Amino acid sequence: IHAIAQHKNKHRPGLKTLLWNAGIHPSYMTEEDISFGITPRINAASRMSHPEDALAVFRSKDEHTALQQGDHLTQLNNERKKLTKRTTEEALALLKERDTSDLIVIGNKHWKLGILGLVASKLVEKYKVPVFVWSQEGDIIKGSCRSLDELHLVDIMHDAHIDSFIDFGGHAEAGGFSCKLNEIESLEKRLKTSLQKYKKDNQERKLTQKEIDMELPVDAISVHNYQEIRKLAPFGVDNPKPLFLFKNVLIDTFGTFGKDANHLEIFFKNSLGKTIRGIAFFKVPQDFPKLKKGKVCDIVAHMEYSVFRGKHELRLQVVDIL
Repeated sequence: IHAIAQHKNKHRPGLKTLLWNAGIHPSYMTEEDISFGITPRINAASRMSHPEDALAVFRSKDEHTALQQGDHLTQLNNERKKLTKRTTEEALALLKERDTSDLIVIGNKHWKLGILGLVASKLVEKYKVPVFVWSQEGDIIKGSCRSLDELHLVDIMHDAHIDSFIDFGGHAEAGGFSCKLNEIESLEKRLKTSLQKYKKDNQERKLTQKEIDMELPVDAISVHNYQEIRKLAPFGVDNPKPLFLFKNVLIDTFGTFGKDANHLEIFFKNSLGKTIRGIAFFKVPQDFPKLKKGKVCDIVAHMEYSVFRGKHELRLQVVDIL
């Protein structure tokens, strides 16, 4: 949000370059544009190279320097995407013959430390269990971990055997850890034991769920209503985006999009015959068994307005299909 204010109120060639490379129009910029368009590029510097590569973009004083530094940051981000994809595929191959029902600890001494948290997030999405991914530096194991809403990572690590970690930290859903090389063989077993204890101690605790704010008809998907919703912004952890239920939606067609065809898109019409598009990033049709062409389903989604490379689109960001 601070970046929006800085861009609108002061000439910042570095930020301007980042927005251009991410295909973001500053007049329509939202929290998600910052989270998914700008932040990954900034973070790519420390993940793939050095944090100063990101700082150099913002310190640029002229358009030419900003363009060079911004393009370098975009290149690092593209390399980060490719490496994350390759490492995730390697992890998935290793997990084919393993028990993934409760908790996963997986690693390779050659994996890049900076992208382990991203890999862990991908594995959590697939297996719906806490995931610990590690790499090796000398005789020390270092890694990142991710979890689900209802399972607190720091509590799980804290209850593991006293010799399990050299150090660890983080919060409920994300963390980091280090341990001795000879401890890695027993780490998964110890963490699983800790997880079972945690579940037993918290069995009365109500699990966090995404709450639907209200039911809306398909005809309520309009620019006017989107603008009314935006009056509640900025959205974030303590002010989540409104989540709506659209019932009895007749699906015209669906498919995938993106370079790797790894994002879902669905199409349906309102009562006036206008086609509406819904999308779900990093989801495919197989993730939603109830999704059938020509069939009626209920859609849980956010309403959003996208402006990318000059193209304006009012659409739904699909959370679930019932």
